[in-house]
Order: sequence, then structure tokens, then C-alpha cells
Amino acid sequence: MQTKLPEPFFFEGNEKAIILFHAFTGTSNDVRMLGRRLNREGYTVYAPQLTGHATEDVFNLVAPGNPQTWLADGQRAYDALKERGYHKIAVFGLSLGGTIATSVLLNNDVVGGGVFNTPIVTNQPITESNVPKSFMFFAENMQKKIGLSDAEVQAQKGQLQSQLTDTLQGIAAINTKLRSQIDEIKVPFYIAASGQDELVDPTAGEQFADAITTAPVDLNVFQSATHVITVGKYHHEFETTVIDYLTTLNWE
Repeated sequence: MQTKLPEPFFFEGNEKAIILFHAFTGTSNDVRMLGRRLNREGYTVYAPQLTGHATEDVFNLVAPGNPQTWLADGQRAYDALKERGYHKIAVFGLSLGGTIATSVLLNNDVVGGGVFNTPIVTNQPITESNVPKSFMFFAENMQKKIGLSDAEVQAQKGQLQSQLTDTLQGIAAINTKLRSQIDEIKVPFYIAASGQDELVDPTAGEQFADAITTAPVDLNVFQSATHVITVGKYHHEFETTVIDYLTTLNWE
């Protein structure tokens, strides 16, 4: 039976538009609940799918050049909304999606934006976080789900690990560049950080907030929340802080 894979979504609302970027190995489903809530508040919400995601082939997630392709995906999403006639745009992302959102924010005219559990400013390199181990566990489950034998999974493990390392180093390089551009942030910036983040440095959000000195920062720490805050048990409280932040922006 063919598995139905998640699709990007576009929820039409008013002239205030929001882009939501999902996480590494995630899909638009990462941000669908947040998107629905924001749309109920009146906003137009667009959640594209990053290249290589919503796939049953885990090698698509770590294809050579993916990090730069994801930056291009982010720019394309912004351009797509502009072409639809939306000129007041805010951009957010979960984890990797926050890296993409921050890049879009720095390179385009936006009213605001921010990150959810994105390790842009951190003492822990992503290659030393729990992301590699989590990815390999996820990948093995996916490969078995599509019918690969244990022997086939093991045979592919070395190549997958190598491509994963290259991909994570590519993401880390983008985050390093973004760190050097923090003083270019000129619009109010939202940050959500989970105190029990099991994948990346749980202090990264606070470190990022401390590093931003050129714009107001709305830092929200959810002490008991885990990495995928958008669908975790604290998602209602989290969504409310995003909505409160959006009401402070200059949409005129």
C-alpha cells in the first residue's frame, strides 16, 4: 500500500502572511497545528516542504548540497508569497527551519520572525549533539518500514553516516555565517527554547537572545518542553506566545 506523504500547506487568511519552516527529517506536519492556530487568528500561513523531505528514501534527506538547497527553498517560499501579492511577511522555523527562517529574515524585507529550538548560537556543535544518533535511529526505522532487511540496512549504514556528517557540517557552516550577521537583525525577533530539549543545546535560545543587540527580542523558555515544541504537550502555551509576539509587530 502506498504511504500518503505529508504535503506543503497554504492557509489563506488576511494580508498578513507567515511562513513556517519545518525541522530536519520533519515535514510540514511539524508546523501544521501552529499554522491552523495562526490561520484562526486571521493570518495567511504558508508551510513549504524542504527539498528531500516527506520521503521514504532517507538518502534524500542527506543528499549532497542539501543545506544550500534548503536556503534556496526558503528564498523561493518568500518570493512565492510576494508573487501572490503578500507584502507583509513574518518567517519562523523549527530547528533547521529556524536556520532557514533567519536567513530569509536577514536577506529580505520582513516585519519579523524567529526560531523554535534552533542552535544558531551554541557551545555544542550540531555534530556533537544528539542529532546524529537520532537521525540514524530514525533512518533505520524508515528503511525497515519500506522493507529493507537488516543486512541491507547495515550495508548502507556507512554511506548514510558519511552523508549525514557532510549535511550536518553544511548546516553548521550556515549557522556560523548567520552568527556573524546577528548585528544585521533589525526587526523584532522571537525565540522559543525548550528546557528539556533532547536533541540540541537547550541553552542555545538564551544564548541567541543575549547575542542580539540591534533589535527587540521576545525570548520564551518552556522549561518542561522537548525539542519538537510545535506538537508537544506545551504546544498551546507556545502558540499563544507566538500570537502575542505577532500582535506587537508593525504590519502597516
